[in-house]
Amino acid sequence: MIEIIIGTSRPGAYSRKVGTMVFEIYKALGIEVGLIDLKDVPLEAFSGDSINARPLPIQSFADRILKADGVHFVTPEYNGGVPGVLKFFIDLLPFPEAFQNRCFAITSVSAGMWAGIRAAGHLEDVVTYKEGIIFNQKVMIGGVVSLFDEKDNFTGEKEKERLEKQIKGFGEFVKKIRSI
Repeated sequence: MIEIIIGTSRPGAYSRKVGTMVFEIYKALGIEVGLIDLKDVPLEAFSGDSINARPLPIQSFADRILKADGVHFVTPEYNGGVPGVLKFFIDLLPFPEAFQNRCFAITSVSAGMWAGIRAAGHLEDVVTYKEGIIFNQKVMIGGVVSLFDEKDNFTGEKEKERLEKQIKGFGEFVKKIRSI
């Protein structure tokens, strides 16, 4: 089982559009997949008190991560890193259980030409610090705004091919790692 995490709570986010497409690619490949969208996490879960005691709304998401063999982040880049809501969500997950010996894939999106490279690097640093296993085929999509038409259809064929390759490879990677 792979859980996809949409790394923002922003309405209309392109990372959500790409994340939904990633979800559909997993399903088309016959890989069991779930989708965690941070817009669905209640705002009270992100209060300062939640650092001391994991809030109940976070626990249901944490349980899903704990059951997953792999986690695929689809995140935008905000101000040179991952969105604060994603970092806080990660901080609320049980450590080390949610990360140690679990496989992680990273897809970043950005309106700019650098394709979220800093967000991908930031996320990789956090996951490896928490003892997660990073799949080495990251996909970074720049100019994401121009890759959707007026009906929100994805038009980036090269990018879609890269995503399909990443997803297929991550599925195989997870099987190998989890069988060891």
